[in-house]
Amino acid sequence: MKILPRFLLILTTIVFSCAINYGQTSFCPVVDAGNNITLDCNNSSATLTVDFVRTGLTTSYDVSSIAYNPPFPYRGPGSPTNPISVGLDDVWSDVIDLPFNFCFFEGIHDNIQVGSNGNMTFKEKSTGPDQNSFQLINGTEYLTLPNTEFSMAEVNIFGVFHDLDPTINANQADGPYIAWDVMGVAPCRAFVVSFSNVAHYDDRCNDLTSTFMMVMYETTNIIEVYVQDKPICDDWQMGGAVIGIQDMDAIRSVTPDQRNNGQWGGTGINEAWRFTPNGDPNYSIEWSDDSGNIVGDTESITVSPEVTTTYRAKITYTNCDLEEEVFFDETTVVVNRPYNIPDLGPNQQRCEGTGGVVLDATASSSSVSYQWFKDGVLLNSETSPQYTVVEGESGLYSVTVDDGQGCVQSEEVQIDFVANPTVVPIANYTLCDIDGDGEAVFDLTSKDVEIADGQDVMVSYHLTQNEAENGAGNLMSPYQSSSQVIWVRMEDVSTGCRSVTSFNLVVATSPMVQTVTINECDDASEDGYAVFDLTTAQAEIVAPSNEIDFVFTYYHDSELNSPILAPDTYTNTSAGSEVVYVSIENAQGCSAQTTLTLSVNSLPPFSPSSDMYYCEVDTDEVETIPLTEFDNFILEGADGSGYSITYHLNVSDAENGISPISDPFTNTSNPQQLVARVEEITTNCYKVYAFNLHIASSPQLVTGTQMQECDTSNGANTAVFDLMAVSDDLLSSGNSADFEFSFYTDSNLSNQINSPSSFTNTSNPQMVYVRARNRDTGCEGSTTLELEVLPKPFVALPPNVILCSDDTNGVLLGADLGNNILYQWNNGATTPTITVFTPGDYYVLITDTMTGCIFTSNTTSVSLASVPDFTPEIRQSPAFMGNHTIEVVVRESGDYEYRLDNGMYQMSGVFTNVVPGQHFITIRERNGCGELVVEALVLDYLRFFTPNGDGYTDNWNIIGLENQPSAEIYLFDRYGKFIKQLDPTGPGWDGTYNGRMLPSTDYWFKVIYTDPSDNSKREFRSHFSLKR
Repeated sequence: MKILPRFLLILTTIVFSCAINYGQTSFCPVVDAGNNITLDCNNSSATLTVDFVRTGLTTSYDVSSIAYNPPFPYRGPGSPTNPISVGLDDVWSDVIDLPFNFCFFEGIHDNIQVGSNGNMTFKEKSTGPDQNSFQLINGTEYLTLPNTEFSMAEVNIFGVFHDLDPTINANQADGPYIAWDVMGVAPCRAFVVSFSNVAHYDDRCNDLTSTFMMVMYETTNIIEVYVQDKPICDDWQMGGAVIGIQDMDAIRSVTPDQRNNGQWGGTGINEAWRFTPNGDPNYSIEWSDDSGNIVGDTESITVSPEVTTTYRAKITYTNCDLEEEVFFDETTVVVNRPYNIPDLGPNQQRCEGTGGVVLDATASSSSVSYQWFKDGVLLNSETSPQYTVVEGESGLYSVTVDDGQGCVQSEEVQIDFVANPTVVPIANYTLCDIDGDGEAVFDLTSKDVEIADGQDVMVSYHLTQNEAENGAGNLMSPYQSSSQVIWVRMEDVSTGCRSVTSFNLVVATSPMVQTVTINECDDASEDGYAVFDLTTAQAEIVAPSNEIDFVFTYYHDSELNSPILAPDTYTNTSAGSEVVYVSIENAQGCSAQTTLTLSVNSLPPFSPSSDMYYCEVDTDEVETIPLTEFDNFILEGADGSGYSITYHLNVSDAENGISPISDPFTNTSNPQQLVARVEEITTNCYKVYAFNLHIASSPQLVTGTQMQECDTSNGANTAVFDLMAVSDDLLSSGNSADFEFSFYTDSNLSNQINSPSSFTNTSNPQMVYVRARNRDTGCEGSTTLELEVLPKPFVALPPNVILCSDDTNGVLLGADLGNNILYQWNNGATTPTITVFTPGDYYVLITDTMTGCIFTSNTTSVSLASVPDFTPEIRQSPAFMGNHTIEVVVRESGDYEYRLDNGMYQMSGVFTNVVPGQHFITIRERNGCGELVVEALVLDYLRFFTPNGDGYTDNWNIIGLENQPSAEIYLFDRYGKFIKQLDPTGPGWDGTYNGRMLPSTDYWFKVIYTDPSDNSKREFRSHFSLKR
């Protein structure tokens, strides 16, 4: 915060004005608290008024015409000193850093650019030539602000914006001058831009010049435009010119009347305009006396000092960057009376019960007289300096003090006695203790309406009467508390008078409850539904509570919207189990909720047959039977550890659980009815099962039964037996359909054969052990069954046989297995073996006449393979290619493989990267039916040779012409001189000429030959190197 005393501002202004002798230059907002005021006997109070620059936020602006008094010269001493656009037209200045934040249309800006056409912008623009483009008309229409489409959109301050040309008369002493500067000291600086004698653009207008100034003020954010000369040139841009401001988005603008473009102005027009922010005020006012006491915050205040007092008016401006600037001025109220009387003080509003009021008007002189009045009516005998106003006597009380010398002073005060808010009885605030901690959460504000009883009062809550009386310790709502007294303060909104009362917070005990489960056994329908008496669980539900008086209500839903109307005969609605909801309310009206789980316990799950068969040892149909045998029958193999089972002679005894039979039990008839009572130990749910006891005999089985099967494993002595096929043979009497047979590999009957209808023996012979069980009675018997595998004749034929086309011996199939064997071939032969000369499929059926076992051999396929006897096509790449390929093409059918020279056989007849020379290709039938060899010659030449006698490439010749003796080979040196003709079948050239060794270099050759790739006559020329 910056504080600049007014006297310092005035001093700065005076010094500056005297030095420059120019216009009014007060950059700071002037604060004027007014002239000093004298109070005498005729004036008891003074009204002070502060005058200051009233500004607001930059959300909007006011434009006004002001006196033409430029604060600075346009040029010369005291004028702006930083030149802009010297000799350049339509340009922007470099970015100019402002030393203060300037607020403009709600934005904060710390730099600016000046355009050569009388404009400024806060947008950063290019500074190159012709960047400050100019356009004020569109066709024959003037462009006005705001404007978002043309060059005007880039401008924020127009003052005066018209087409200027600073290049005209730029070298003359009185030529164009455009400059900027910052004047003054913080926080009252000004950014000033001056345009002096700047010519208009266009040859028709160059003789016209404009002089004007733009000023931006720190702190107030005021913008001023001063115009000395602005002549009209209607030959260019229709003579248009603009004064105004425009926001950054070119949406809002402010212009003086008749200055938003068009023809206006002249030489020596001497006009000035001020743009003042007029949004919400950005200033505050504060008055204080010379003791520092704050006495007001409005422009005008009334004071009544008893002694001479100096008052200060302080104006604080808050800029858009939240920086505060403080300016102030002082004025003195001089008290000049022969005596003083005290101020009776402000008007008073007294609340009921606060007593009377003593008014004291004792003057500073004892030579005065007093007279008191009420509501303008003289109070007889009330001539003392003090007067006591009795409580309840409201009115305007005044006093007149007279010194007898013509100085009469008076004071008055309004005293009003008002009633306190009316207190009404407040009901206790009761809440239930829902968690058992002795506390509850009270919404104290819910009592506000009851307490106010229609009165306009503020209600607050306190722990003590003293706090309520003093307005201290306000309780916040919601308020968690145990039972206690709460004190209430009722304060009248308009008078401030208050009353105090109290009420009780009561935390009532809620029922302590728990969840309970009721169990009922399923009924005979065993559908998971049963009838429950819900009331039987009441005592258990409230067992944790010490109370005894409760009301129970039962509901289907947790929201307690659907009550159960007959809780003592309630049938669950969900099979197996259901949760119902219980509301329990005690005598205090507090309730709790819990759940009651209804569980339908299942009856024992067993379903024994109505007939039990017990296998007798003898044939008298009487047996003594352990009860555990009955248990096995009833439980059907299940675990019975959770059940109690008793047996009875009739259903009635079983239902009542009386007269169980003893263990063991001896039947008295056959069959005989018994009744089992099965009770689950944990739930006591039971079920009775009546059944007939039958004493049955065991099955009668024969021994020594055998089964024979032919070997199916080609000599491994194994076969597949259908053991079930001999079921009837195992019984000495009865029908096998009445029995259940099981087979085992051991005499202990523990390793059961799982697939008796397709059993493969594991030894030969093999004994199998048989158990037969009567399907009706369950009585069992056992015996043995011997399995024997008979040998079967066997011959294995090769799966596939190749018969070469030139084979005269044929293919021999089959084998002689000895005596008692019959053969039947599929080609009609009946011999042990056959010789085959014809391709086809062959198999034999073999029968052992001793065992009857029949064997059908596998099928062998005889295929005919051709012997290679054809002339294949040989395809070669052209001679002298360097990378040679040979392809053998066989068009005859057959299965052939190929190899080059002594290489590996391959399935393809294509050979790549073949070296030059003679080659032999073998074509072999893959099943061994012969082979064919063909020759191929690959023609090429050595690219170099080294005739140094080391045995490697000592001679040069064409490779692969061994079978072309008529081929012609001619050698030349590199100049074309003939050296020698070579014999294609000879050793080649040794590098000499007439016995003289020729030097290392390239030599040329010509060969006339027959190309083996197509047998055509060809000529080939190339060269090779001789290296020594």
